[in-house]
Amino acid sequence: ITLGTDEVEIINQRVNRQLKGLTWDDMDQDGVQDAGEPPISGIKVTLYDEHGQVVKDVNGVDCVTTTDADGKYSFDNLPAGEIKVVFTDENDNPISEYRLTESNVGNTSEDDKVDSDAEADPSGKATITGIHMPEDEAIIDSPFIVEYQDAGFYQAGDLEIAKVAE
Repeated sequence: ITLGTDEVEIINQRVNRQLKGLTWDDMDQDGVQDAGEPPISGIKVTLYDEHGQVVKDVNGVDCVTTTDADGKYSFDNLPAGEIKVVFTDENDNPISEYRLTESNVGNTSEDDKVDSDAEADPSGKATITGIHMPEDEAIIDSPFIVEYQDAGFYQAGDLEIAKVAE
């Protein structure tokens, strides 16, 4: 394109906002993903906006996925705004075979790469809140990636109560 001295070329490039994380079995229940702690696949992950509606990406597709064999999930082409991540079973119920581990045990950015961020909401669902996807004008580099939005769980186990004395 050749521009004259009084012409301006306007380039409209869409910003790609991404959100990524994983789920794992926190076998020692310390809130940190340690070596040897396996990923959890098959967890339903849904993004909700500040009004409690399922987020739609910029193409109008609901932001719902399932963690893969490595326990990972990711979303691309997210809109600007506040986002909440919710982890459930396939029927949108709290995950019954696992319990949430401790959340946010670290206090540095390096800790955030390996600790759990999820907390239980009033319904018992594992959630991560406080995620802000900025407006296009506020983003310098694309893609804009929010990583390490992780959820650690441990196996619920069975509780057995036995009568020991009369």
